[in-house]
Amino acid sequence: MGQRVVFGAATIVNQGHSSATIKSARLVGDIVPSIADITAIRVVALGKAPGTGDLLGASRWPARGWSQWWQRAAPVEGAELAAGDAAELVFVVAVKKTGDWIWPQTAVDYEVNGQPYTAITDFGFQIFPPAPAECRQLNADGN
Repeated sequence: MGQRVVFGAATIVNQGHSSATIKSARLVGDIVPSIADITAIRVVALGKAPGTGDLLGASRWPARGWSQWWQRAAPVEGAELAAGDAAELVFVVAVKKTGDWIWPQTAVDYEVNGQPYTAITDFGFQIFPPAPAECRQLNADGN
């Protein structure tokens, strides 16, 4: 609780023949901002599909050693994804209450040739922030 976590395992691929412009991305679920709030959404280009590069996965944020990686991350709004290219979506989440919080889906709004589309996947994000005493114990154990 009171920590930020980063989630960057969701990848998107433009399987069409035209460039796509990402308008927004979001985690879909019933989590209200007073419990956990998405504070940043970025995109990291991975090149031609299936894409190459290390996916961030999920961890505490900011993690040591990720500054160069984060500099490659661009704001999701207005990001271009060329035909055949892949990218990683990155969500930074501020955790405000102890519990088991899940967003079961990820959604991406995008445009191709001025036509709006939305893609929704059943790949989501779950965090289980422990109570403060448990956090202290985990940190003392080095985990």
